[in-house]
Amino acid sequence: MFRLATERGCLACHALEAGPRRSDGLPPIAPAWVEIAKRYRDDPAASERLTRTVMGGSNAASRHWAGKVGEANMPPNASVVSEREARALVNWILVLVP
Repeated sequence: MFRLATERGCLACHALEAGPRRSDGLPPIAPAWVEIAKRYRDDPAASERLTRTVMGGSNAASRHWAGKVGEANMPPNASVVSEREARALVNWILVLVP
Protein backbone atom coordinates (compact mmCIF):
# COMPACT_ATOMS: atom_id res chain seq x y z
CA MET A 1 0.00 0.00 0.00
CA PHE A 2 2.87 2.37 0.70
CA ARG A 3 3.94 2.00 -2.92
CA LEU A 4 0.43 2.84 -4.15
CA ALA A 5 0.34 5.87 -1.83
CA THR A 6 3.68 7.00 -3.23
CA GLU A 7 2.58 6.49 -6.84
CA ARG A 8 -0.65 8.44 -6.28
CA GLY A 9 1.11 11.41 -4.68
CA CYS A 10 -0.24 10.99 -1.14
CA LEU A 11 3.20 11.62 0.35
CA ALA A 12 3.21 15.16 -1.02
CA CYS A 13 1.09 16.08 2.01
CA HIS A 14 0.89 13.04 4.32
CA ALA A 15 3.54 11.05 6.19
CA LEU A 16 3.38 7.65 7.82
CA GLU A 17 4.13 9.00 11.31
CA ALA A 18 3.90 12.45 12.84
CA GLY A 19 7.13 14.35 12.72
CA PRO A 20 8.42 17.74 13.77
CA ARG A 21 7.22 20.98 12.30
CA ARG A 22 8.38 21.73 8.78
CA SER A 23 11.67 23.56 8.24
CA ASP A 24 9.72 26.81 7.76
CA GLY A 25 8.22 26.42 11.26
CA LEU A 26 4.73 25.65 10.01
CA PRO A 27 2.78 22.53 10.98
CA PRO A 28 2.62 19.60 8.54
CA ILE A 29 0.38 20.07 5.51
CA ALA A 30 -1.80 17.07 6.42
CA PRO A 31 -2.16 14.62 9.30
CA ALA A 32 0.13 11.61 9.44
CA TRP A 33 -1.55 8.29 8.72
CA VAL A 34 -0.81 6.94 12.19
CA GLU A 35 -2.62 9.97 13.66
CA ILE A 36 -5.58 9.34 11.33
CA ALA A 37 -5.66 5.70 12.45
CA LYS A 38 -5.67 6.76 16.11
CA ARG A 39 -8.45 9.30 15.60
CA TYR A 40 -10.75 6.94 13.69
CA ARG A 41 -9.94 3.49 15.13
CA ASP A 42 -13.20 3.27 17.10
CA ASP A 43 -15.41 4.74 14.37
CA PRO A 44 -17.31 1.99 12.50
CA ALA A 45 -18.08 4.41 9.65
CA ALA A 46 -14.46 5.54 9.24
CA SER A 47 -13.67 3.50 6.14
CA GLU A 48 -16.61 4.89 4.19
CA ARG A 49 -16.17 8.45 5.48
CA LEU A 50 -12.44 8.59 4.76
CA THR A 51 -12.83 6.97 1.33
CA ARG A 52 -15.28 9.75 0.44
CA THR A 53 -12.76 12.31 1.71
CA VAL A 54 -9.98 10.84 -0.43
CA MET A 55 -12.20 10.83 -3.51
CA GLY A 56 -14.00 14.14 -3.00
CA GLY A 57 -11.62 16.18 -0.85
CA SER A 58 -12.10 17.65 2.59
CA ASN A 59 -14.75 20.12 3.60
CA ALA A 60 -13.53 23.50 4.79
CA ALA A 61 -16.11 23.42 7.59
CA SER A 62 -14.75 20.20 9.11
CA ARG A 63 -11.43 21.46 10.42
CA HIS A 64 -11.05 18.88 13.20
CA TRP A 65 -7.29 18.88 12.64
CA ALA A 66 -7.10 22.63 13.36
CA GLY A 67 -3.84 23.62 15.00
CA LYS A 68 -2.24 20.26 14.24
CA VAL A 69 -1.85 20.64 10.48
CA GLY A 70 -1.87 23.45 7.96
CA GLU A 71 -5.07 25.10 6.80
CA ALA A 72 -5.16 23.66 3.28
CA ASN A 73 -8.06 21.36 2.49
CA MET A 74 -7.45 17.97 0.93
CA PRO A 75 -8.16 18.24 -2.80
CA PRO A 76 -10.41 15.75 -4.58
CA ASN A 77 -8.37 12.79 -5.81
CA ALA A 78 -10.88 11.00 -8.05
CA SER A 79 -8.75 11.87 -11.08
CA VAL A 80 -5.65 10.10 -9.71
CA VAL A 81 -7.02 7.22 -7.63
CA SER A 82 -9.91 4.82 -8.23
CA GLU A 83 -12.50 4.31 -5.52
CA ARG A 84 -11.22 0.75 -5.06
CA GLU A 85 -7.66 2.05 -4.56
CA ALA A 86 -8.86 4.77 -2.20
CA ARG A 87 -10.76 2.25 -0.08
CA ALA A 88 -7.73 -0.06 0.04
CA LEU A 89 -5.47 2.82 1.11
CA VAL A 90 -7.94 3.95 3.78
CA ASN A 91 -8.35 0.43 5.16
CA TRP A 92 -4.56 0.06 5.29
CA ILE A 93 -4.25 3.36 7.16
CA LEU A 94 -6.93 2.37 9.66
CA VAL A 95 -5.03 -0.76 10.74
CA LEU A 96 -1.70 1.01 11.28
CA VAL A 97 -2.57 1.36 14.97
CA PRO A 98 -4.21 -1.55 16.83
